[in-house]
Amino acid sequence: MWPTVPTWAVDGSATGSTGALAHLVRPAVAGYLKILAGELAPDGVTVNCVAPGLILTPRVRGHFPDGVPEKATAGIPMARLGTPEEFAVDGGLTRSAFSRGARSRAPVPTHPGLVDGGRDRDVVSWTNAHHVSICSPRSERVPLPNVDKQRLLVRAAVMYYGEGKTQLEIARHLGVSRATAGRLVAQARASGIVRIEIVSGITRQVETELALESAFGLEEAVVVDPADTDGAGNVDLGQGCADILARRVEPGTVIGLGWSSNPNEWIARTAEVLRTLRRTTDEVLDVTVVQLAGAAPSDPTRVNPMRTVSAVADALAAHEILIAAPLYVDNPSTVASLRADRGISTAFETAARADICMFGVGHVTETTPLYANGYLDDAGLRQLQEQGAVGDAVGRFFDASGRPVGGDLADRTLSVELDVIGSRPLRVAAAAGPERVASLRAALSGGLANAVVTDTPTAQALLERPPASS
Repeated sequence: MWPTVPTWAVDGSATGSTGALAHLVRPAVAGYLKILAGELAPDGVTVNCVAPGLILTPRVRGHFPDGVPEKATAGIPMARLGTPEEFAVDGGLTRSAFSRGARSRAPVPTHPGLVDGGRDRDVVSWTNAHHVSICSPRSERVPLPNVDKQRLLVRAAVMYYGEGKTQLEIARHLGVSRATAGRLVAQARASGIVRIEIVSGITRQVETELALESAFGLEEAVVVDPADTDGAGNVDLGQGCADILARRVEPGTVIGLGWSSNPNEWIARTAEVLRTLRRTTDEVLDVTVVQLAGAAPSDPTRVNPMRTVSAVADALAAHEILIAAPLYVDNPSTVASLRADRGISTAFETAARADICMFGVGHVTETTPLYANGYLDDAGLRQLQEQGAVGDAVGRFFDASGRPVGGDLADRTLSVELDVIGSRPLRVAAAAGPERVASLRAALSGGLANAVVTDTPTAQALLERPPASS
């Protein structure tokens, strides 16, 4: 037997002011119970509303000491008031019928049932489309077609997940309240009727991204498929870098940008992708792109990496502040002189308030681009290895803990200090390849970077040995 909530709303139409109050209260109670029935029916609870009409109780009889006037019974087919005994019988029948309740997909009745001296004999148990009982003293209980709750859950789930219907549309179709429709959808999901499977070629990368963010405490990780390459055959890290910038750049944003000594690497591709995503020319973002390190090559026949920084600025329609000077100079005093220059000092001051810093992470071997492209000589490379350097960012080197490596080369470097970069809100490191796993791990675990763009094999290698604190 399903739980029931029986309610009797008494008719006081013959009791003066009390009757007037009853006429106000009874529709309100009945309406409330109808709503309540719709809310509780999916949980197997039936709400019964019995609204008796005029019953000739001692109190009512006291209002008619000379007998019930004809006008009081004019609207009753049996031309008399009901008796307490009749109401007791009808009420008992009502309770019995309600306790057994038939089930139906029929629409919800819109009027209360009345038990009285013949004015209206139907007694209605209000629920939603899942459970409706109708009984009458004049006829047998009318059972309505059965609807199983499981089917109602499945139907709501199919409409919501399969047909894209809103909860309001489901409610109207099933004849339930919007809240009940929402509960049906939620119950279908919780009970296992609905199982969500995401089918996409990038699902694996997304899972790896989430694992990286959790392991290293990152703001964001973007992992690209190694099969995705740019025009030069490199893993397309530029696509991920451009994605981050396109989503996070707002009016007034300052971007500190490193560069790659190989102009075909991530930064050139970043500019290319950003050009395809460029916002409408009517929208002025007032973005500034500042170069984080000197870039002029010692060999004038080589491509100047500053051009790639300018390309990103152009793609964003941003102001650019460049450092028109070498990365490494002959002595520390030259660094001091160059940093006193108005243009270069402006670049360093702007970089110190950057909202986003984005830079590549190198390694310390004979294949590192800084060595291969002539920025480092044999002696400089050996010295860095002896000092325990494992990688670099903006031409400055760091050890396995992510701490800056000092020494003569550091004193002769014209670039923003790693401590300054590490203080900025978003610091994106871009690197991929087995030779960069150690340097990228140091940059992430040491806090130099709090976001990363890499490929799947590099990410998996990082996850094989996450930071000890994780």
